[in-house]
Amino acid sequence: MNPVRSQPLILVVDDDDGQRLLAGAALRQGGFAVAEAGDGEEALVTFQREQPDIVLLDVVMPGLDGFAVCEALRQLPGGQYCPIVMVTGLDDVESIERAYEVGATDFITKPIQWLVLHHRVRYILRASQTEETMRKLSWVVERNPISILITDTHGIIEYVNPRFSQVSGYALEEIRGNTPYFLQTSTLDAKEYQRLQQAIATGGVWQGELCSRRKDGEFFWETAHVSAIRDSSGMITNFVWLREDITTRKQAEERASNSHFGDDSLE
Repeated sequence: MNPVRSQPLILVVDDDDGQRLLAGAALRQGGFAVAEAGDGEEALVTFQREQPDIVLLDVVMPGLDGFAVCEALRQLPGGQYCPIVMVTGLDDVESIERAYEVGATDFITKPIQWLVLHHRVRYILRASQTEETMRKLSWVVERNPISILITDTHGIIEYVNPRFSQVSGYALEEIRGNTPYFLQTSTLDAKEYQRLQQAIATGGVWQGELCSRRKDGEFFWETAHVSAIRDSSGMITNFVWLREDITTRKQAEERASNSHFGDDSLE
């Protein structure tokens, strides 16, 4: 993880002193901090020491060229997801294709437009930060101890997390295209069903308990929480179902109830 900084740090790698000078000036003017490396070997050392937020990497350099450096950076701690922007010739299509093959995030063509360089870099960095956020969210969803289902606006299942498969016994491939109701052993009472449908229609929230059947036929109980996912314009794009297995609790409550009933009958 990159250290906390007041300014994003850009590592500029180029064997041309003049190009590094111009790039550094343009980036500093845009509010970035800059580290420099004059060849591939220095770039690898500087990357490990500074842990930059983004690398601006020239393709043509003596010794290790940009492709070799990019491949090596991807193997270093902190290098797997760091944005690496390759600098290539305007008509060098082969270099552009090769850059993506070795793990480049994006490319900038020469001659570089110095006045807009920092805007381009800021856009790439922002996109990378969004991607990092999505990776973290994905990690949380995939490892969440609560079952998560995502449906489209018609209630058709598009995604379930591993916990859902663990609890229900169904893999995503087996239930994609169904609705979340296919596990239920009985329908909700009329009042609860109306509340659920109203929440879905209006983008509200519904909470309740469901009795379901696992793939092996065993019954289990869950609490369910259904809410809408909206896009930036406020339009509903999906629904998310959060379901927690409460079978153990329900069984304990049933045993306690039966025990109490048995005690009363002896009086």
